Amino acid sequence: SINIPTGSLDANINKLSKGKKLIAYCSWPNEHTSASLVSELKQKGFDNGFALVGGTKAWHDANFPMEGSN
Repeated sequence: SINIPTGSLDANINKLSKGKKLIAYCSWPNEHTSASLVSELKQKGFDNGFALVGGTKAWHDANFPMEGSN
């Protein structure tokens, strides 16, 4: 995963691929912020973005890989 803080998509857009699924998720189990990011991605020509329901907890509970401090 790549950490892209709210409001910094433009500075990090070159890290994203239009050829892979992009899963946006938040540290809170709330899809509002991640859904907003997916909407912004679509405006920039990325049709491969999805908001993860349940946030980081759902990602962790699904045993997907995570890096960083706990």
